[in-house]
Amino acid sequence: MKKIMSMLLIVTLLLGLVSCGGGDSGSDPKLGKYLPHTAEMFGITMTAEELFGSPDSFTLELKSGGKMTLQADGEKGDGTYKIDGENITMTVKVDSDEMTMTGRLVDNMLYLENMLDAGINIAFYKEGTTPVEAAVTPTPEPVDETEEETDVPDDNQTDGTDEQGSSDQGVFGNYYGTAYHKNANENFFFGEELPIWAYLGQDSSGNVYFEIYAEEDHNSDSVLVSMWVMMFDNQMVPHIGEEDAWIYDMYLDIEDTSALTVNIENDTIVMDYMYREVDEGVEYFADVTFYLLKEGTPWKEPNF
Repeated sequence: MKKIMSMLLIVTLLLGLVSCGGGDSGSDPKLGKYLPHTAEMFGITMTAEELFGSPDSFTLELKSGGKMTLQADGEKGDGTYKIDGENITMTVKVDSDEMTMTGRLVDNMLYLENMLDAGINIAFYKEGTTPVEAAVTPTPEPVDETEEETDVPDDNQTDGTDEQGSSDQGVFGNYYGTAYHKNANENFFFGEELPIWAYLGQDSSGNVYFEIYAEEDHNSDSVLVSMWVMMFDNQMVPHIGEEDAWIYDMYLDIEDTSALTVNIENDTIVMDYMYREVDEGVEYFADVTFYLLKEGTPWKEPNF
């Protein structure tokens, strides 16, 4: 089982960050290799060692002439960057995909903000320097004195992991409902509606998972959807790794995270997915909506 915040590792690996060597920093102090220091998402912060094992396994290099190199776990991306004051914009090409990342370059620290529009912030420090122990994003929004007093931690405050284990447990349990399939082609393997059952909860290690079944007894042969998830104030965020999450036997990838993130309200889960797959030249597609009510909740017709 992967720990909650290893999602950050999966996202950054997708981006293909890191450099292949120290390079020549020349006379510009901003040039050189940057190593990851901390990463933050949904208020949970982890160190580079916790995420990557070693900062050297995930680095970023700014070169002269506005060029850069990023690489991770053998994946490499080359790109360009522009600096305007403390602001930095980087455009990286990995295979045929081009991605733009923005952040701030402050002294020896490089802060990448809201990566992949997923709320992920990563702080890097220049190799050979001491990282600044500060928030991942160095310029938080100002708050008034009342808010500051409210936000002061007390002895009863828990971190994000503990919150997942307590405040979100109210949504854990069995669900029942219907999978609706609209705009399906003739090859799609289910009819317009399919009775389904689901479970949201923790395994013996405390990791949270979500599964949907075609059979009420939840037998393993009837699994239709399976994924690890993270819970934040009743928001269910898929934790998608490599071939460990799927819908209808089709593996999901990290780009599906946003579309499959749902808020669980009034003991109801509504998850939408545009299913598109080509298998041996045959195309299957449908607009899928999983509509689920928590066990014990009277049936309510959906309003979509």
